[in-house]
Amino acid sequence: MMKSFLLTVAITVGMIWSAPSILASIHDDIVWKSVSDHNGEQETNGSFFESKALLKLHAKELGIDMKGKDNQTLAHEIYEKMIFQAAKELDIEQEGKSIDELTEEIHHARVVEKAKELDIETKEKPPEVLAKEVHEFLIKQKAIELGVSVEGKDFKALKTEVMNAALTKKAAELGIMTEGKEAADIKNEIYEAKVIRSAEQLDMDVEGKDAEQLLDEIITDHFEQAKELQLFPFKKSETE
Repeated sequence: MMKSFLLTVAITVGMIWSAPSILASIHDDIVWKSVSDHNGEQETNGSFFESKALLKLHAKELGIDMKGKDNQTLAHEIYEKMIFQAAKELDIEQEGKSIDELTEEIHHARVVEKAKELDIETKEKPPEVLAKEVHEFLIKQKAIELGVSVEGKDFKALKTEVMNAALTKKAAELGIMTEGKEAADIKNEIYEAKVIRSAEQLDMDVEGKDAEQLLDEIITDHFEQAKELQLFPFKKSETE
């Protein structure tokens, strides 16, 4: 469920609506990822972090010592601790279960929570059926919120249009031009703009520094202040 999408707040759509902790991003994942998306990511465990600064953030949040660990080892440890912590929060029995089994149970529990919130019937529905129903409902709900028509569109096309609309909206809020740009480039510009904005609000010197350097400095030297002010990457919601 939460492999590359959940943990790499920087690389995919997750960067646009990142949360103050990886556990919080579990909820956002239900909106954008289908069951097949989750299942297709089962082999990516441990290879999902490319930002050392974000690794540092998650390790710090989870109380993990980074000393002497390479990125892949640290990412694997963060992922496992996140799963165990989420399972504990949801009162899911952990003994004798693999990480993949716990991941599936956590995902289903979150889907059930969301289904109840949306008044979607959950009884006697297989997990994959319920997850698909919740996923499609949320995409259509997001479409309405963004002014995207749902009429006469197959779900895959609608989902793509909704994600692009959300991306364009966030870019516009940050003063980023999107015309003629690939989605991946827009995501990177949004990420960089949010990091720079946070750095400036913390009165940091941004001259000559890239987003990774600034983010590392935010996490290393301004962690508590940025968290208290709810600046990126601590802001609770980037979806609104």
